[in-house]
Amino acid sequence: MVARAVQASRRSLFPLKPQAQLGALRAFLRLPRRQAMGRLGYALKRPLFSLPPYRYTLATRTPTALYVGLSDPWPGDAEAGRAITQGVFHLSGAGLRRRL
Repeated sequence: MVARAVQASRRSLFPLKPQAQLGALRAFLRLPRRQAMGRLGYALKRPLFSLPPYRYTLATRTPTALYVGLSDPWPGDAEAGRAITQGVFHLSGAGLRRRL
């Protein structure tokens, strides 16, 4: 029974096979220093997120309305969209028709 518990806890700590762990470590070491430190810091803080007091650090009120006016950054052309769905592409003033 104890051996199974140790194996289960070991699996959760090391979910990857040794070859994959080595590959993940090599990839981690190739990261820029700032990004690697950020990931390491998050990995160390992650267990704290499941503790009961962490819930009280989160915002308790939700906003009642969205005060930001959103606009379409790339307005589309309905006619051009219909033409594309029919296999007609207009590029630089020239038309290209896809054979169906």
